[in-house]
Amino acid sequence: MRLDQYYRKRLRTPNYGAYVSDTYDDQYIQNIVGAFEDFGDRQNLNDVGIINEMMEFVQNLQYTTDEVSAGYNEYPKYPIETLVDKEGDCEDSSILLSSMLDQFGYGSVLLIFKNQQHAAVGVAGDPDLEGTYYEQGGQRYYYTETTAPGYRIGQLPPDMEVGNPEITPVNDSGVLVFSYAVDTPSEGGASVEITMRNVGDGTGSAKAQAAFKNRSQQRVVSAVSDATQLSPNEEHTVTLDLEPPDDQDLRAEVGVVMDGILQDRLRSEFREPVDSGNMG
Repeated sequence: MRLDQYYRKRLRTPNYGAYVSDTYDDQYIQNIVGAFEDFGDRQNLNDVGIINEMMEFVQNLQYTTDEVSAGYNEYPKYPIETLVDKEGDCEDSSILLSSMLDQFGYGSVLLIFKNQQHAAVGVAGDPDLEGTYYEQGGQRYYYTETTAPGYRIGQLPPDMEVGNPEITPVNDSGVLVFSYAVDTPSEGGASVEITMRNVGDGTGSAKAQAAFKNRSQQRVVSAVSDATQLSPNEEHTVTLDLEPPDDQDLRAEVGVVMDGILQDRLRSEFREPVDSGNMG
């Protein structure tokens, strides 16, 4: 499966920082950043000059709303999706640029302007850097526009001069991926083995959940694991034992939750009643 196809199957999370923290695409993003670093070396650019080139690249992607590109509102994209589509809205381009900055070795935050319904990036910079910045934890984050071409680090568009943004960190989110297997022993019941892995940059509280649903999407039986703290790159396996009835068409639905947010979910095919076949 292509990397962009994998990400398109992932659930959308309201935590924008998780799209940057996800490490599965780090090598791909690093290859792109490496091309900008090579260009910077040939042109004798300093780091700010290279970042401005990255900004120009992202700013010139086609601006498209979620409704056009994905079919519905509030569909943040993973960086690979935006690169393959060559389009996205302000949060998509901001997530992409923040991911590139991370691989370039620069800290950043996402700047969410709720009143203007706009997202941008704040690049960590030294006090001698000029332009508009927002401070958090003693660090200056300089405004970085990701949709309107022509802007450089610290240059704030006139329509963004009113109000302060919500500052969203991007390097401290846990991100869960998982695999599972269902065992239906002859004596009845079902055991669902779920292996969770934190592929994000931050530690989080992880839970696994499993259910069997009928064709009306009604939950017939379900179970949830105890919470466990998972550090980056840490893996944990749990087994949930359930007692689904044998006389109904059912399918398993398995998901993983990090810090109270559903991160991913998979469903099996429907299982015929026990006298007609076994769980697929």
